[in-house]
Amino acid sequence: MRARWVGWFLVAVAIVAWGARDVRAQQLPSDFVSAYGRALERMRRAYAEGTVRGTISMVYPTTGRSIDRRFTLRLANNTSRIDSSVTAQHGMNVKVGGTDIFLAQPGASMQAYRDDSGQVANRPFIEDGYNQAVSTIRELVPISFPYTMGTRGTILSMLRSGAVKLTSFKRGSVDGERMIQIRYIQQIDPDGRRGPWNAELLIAPDEGYALRKFSRTAGRGDGQITTSGELSYSLNVDKVPLLRQFEQTEARGAAGTVAERRTFNITEFSTEPPSSNYFSADGF
Repeated sequence: MRARWVGWFLVAVAIVAWGARDVRAQQLPSDFVSAYGRALERMRRAYAEGTVRGTISMVYPTTGRSIDRRFTLRLANNTSRIDSSVTAQHGMNVKVGGTDIFLAQPGASMQAYRDDSGQVANRPFIEDGYNQAVSTIRELVPISFPYTMGTRGTILSMLRSGAVKLTSFKRGSVDGERMIQIRYIQQIDPDGRRGPWNAELLIAPDEGYALRKFSRTAGRGDGQITTSGELSYSLNVDKVPLLRQFEQTEARGAAGTVAERRTFNITEFSTEPPSSNYFSADGF
């Protein structure tokens, strides 16, 4: 692996500099809050409409199970649709060649299945169809992760909430590229699991304040859990970072045995609004 040069300097209020001052008194620098807030809003708007195509790979190394999918995700603000086809699997008890379709549309959500011969069968939701469809789509392809990191709001609102205690804010560089490193402690992670979680994230200001890396760890010894991820992007004409690849792993125990690895590779990310036909019965 190529050696990486990393340089950091602390710019937030540091406990070293302020003696006994509690680290909870730390706040994010105002210039960062302003710039990051604008960047996250630009990402949110860019990701609200468009068509995203790519592949998903989920591997469970400790059990030998795996599943690969090909997907097309269409976004139109509060309406979204995903067509997800299984291309390979091992030990997952699903059929290769079938396509699951989820449409999240207020008042008219649905799920369907298209078999390898092209026949479509609807599978109505039992209750609360819209929220079920939204949750399923976000779980399959977490396209909002670069600006939410899986939270209900944005990364910035999470960092500024009372549920997070900042421990470090540093500006520096990695391989000559400007980076911002933020470390913090939170009691409950975005998946609802209790900690405390010692967390860190890395943001690239020259890449539209894109989230590049994150990690969070809770527990000790055999009970330790570490969730981490890396993201890469392409910049559109407006210099907004559009997600290109996202890999997330979950490791267990002090040895860091990987229990789950999810990889998303995006081959197309268009921010042009999709045809409304995809969100109607005729589109199935």
